[in-house]
Amino acid sequence: MALLIQPYLSGERVFANGVAVTRNPFRKDFRAFLVNVQRGAELRVTDACCGETPEQVLIYDDDVPTPETLSLSSTCEGRAILNSQDVLDLFAALDALERQWKKRARARAGGGRRKKQIKNMA
Repeated sequence: MALLIQPYLSGERVFANGVAVTRNPFRKDFRAFLVNVQRGAELRVTDACCGETPEQVLIYDDDVPTPETLSLSSTCEGRAILNSQDVLDLFAALDALERQWKKRARARAGGGRRKKQIKNMA
């Protein structure tokens, strides 16, 4: 699932920007969300230049969200951008979005099957 959310306005101070993927790109058998983030609005996450690396965090869906930091941002002098509360908040938001997306996708798929069955019965 891909989703773009930019809730800030031009001229507003932006703490960080990022990209999240609602699946584990490394292991299908462990549910996790991958989050890439950079500080501010000026630094790019997806097409960084000049050797910049975003902070990358894989948040596993254990009994509690469990983050694994894959890399720190090369622009933050070894400090993390996301704190533990940010990780929990991101996990909750991504989990809710993914569940809603899947629920709607299942409803659409089921509706299509029912229409075909009704048409075949006529």
